[in-house]
Amino acid sequence: MIVQYNQHFLKKIPAGAEASNILVGDVDCLTTPLYAFIRLQKATLFDDITEVPVPTRFMFILLGPPGDHQKNHEIGRSIATLMSDEVSCDLCHCDFNAKLYQLFTYAADQPAKLIVW
Repeated sequence: MIVQYNQHFLKKIPAGAEASNILVGDVDCLTTPLYAFIRLQKATLFDDITEVPVPTRFMFILLGPPGDHQKNHEIGRSIATLMSDEVSCDLCHCDFNAKLYQLFTYAADQPAKLIVW
């Protein structure tokens, strides 16, 4: 499969940039949300996820019951906003600590489950 990238957008991205992918979805069998914030030890290129060939360093995955679609969507938008903020992003690059845990617990309004791969 040949992937077509947005070349116009690619020209605007500085060298060495890394992506954060926020994935939100509904799952019929869930009664409570399930989410994970993942920091990859090595930034990895995922051809089918990003619009441009920029390696991914962070992923936030949120799966929730169908009735919570709007709430889950807004949580995803909040995480995306946090990841676009320089201070929050710098915090995510350091070792996971209590402040990072508090940041994502506050954003999701539930205790965070942090995973490092």
